[in-house]
Amino acid sequence: MLVRYTRRMAEPTASHDPLTVEKYLKLEESATVRHEYVGGEIFAMVGATTRHNRIVGNIFGRLWGAAPSGDCRGYSEGVKLHVADAIIYYPNVMVACGPEGDVPFVEDDPCLGRGGVAQFRDHRPAREDCGL
Repeated sequence: MLVRYTRRMAEPTASHDPLTVEKYLKLEESATVRHEYVGGEIFAMVGATTRHNRIVGNIFGRLWGAAPSGDCRGYSEGVKLHVADAIIYYPNVMVACGPEGDVPFVEDDPCLGRGGVAQFRDHRPAREDCGL
């Protein structure tokens, strides 16, 4: 049974200035819930189902198996991807090859050499293939 919340908030939320990337990253260090960052706004992420985790594990295994050995790194859900100046996501699966960036919990360019990113929402996969 699906229950939907249909009531509106009694008071509108207070407006605020957009967060900078630096403030967002600092906030995430101590956050108990992960957030994605788009255009100065943050969006809380929800938990995943067991089916979702099985899919992520299978894709991670395939990407990791296809990645060349050496300087490639594989990540599953816990490392942020800095897509653009004002966009930071937590992809489900990411493989990056080449030098690591300066921030240990953010990957700046997973498509260096041969890499890949996979993100799954609901039951419909959306994949950006970077040459694997």
